[in-house]
Amino acid sequence: MKKHHFQIIALLLLLSGVSFAQPRPAQADTKKVKVYYFHNTRRCETCLAVENETKNALQTLFPQEMKKGSVEFVALNFDDNKNARLAQSLEISGQALVVIKEGKKTDLTNKAFLLARTNPEKFRQVIKEAVGQ
Repeated sequence: MKKHHFQIIALLLLLSGVSFAQPRPAQADTKKVKVYYFHNTRRCETCLAVENETKNALQTLFPQEMKKGSVEFVALNFDDNKNARLAQSLEISGQALVVIKEGKKTDLTNKAFLLARTNPEKFRQVIKEAVGQ
């Protein structure tokens, strides 16, 4: 009988500890702006232009923030399985350019593929508005 009491108490302690072990989002992450560009393995000129123009715009418009790390650009191969979990968490299903700011996702994919090659100045303005510090 005492053995069962011990097991029940141990189980309750174990279960109560689980709720304390859940991770909490870091405060610093909410102030950081992340720009993710997901691309396929095979890339056309427009795909390359989206990456290059995004990177150039961020470095030109937000040089101090890029240097400090408060604005970060990450290019990832969508076809690589190691990026699947992140793509799934961001609800990405293919090539995409997204800005994560204050926990909110802004999808710039359509504008990026429309403007990166044909109107880089206008695309730079889109980046500026989405990332704006």
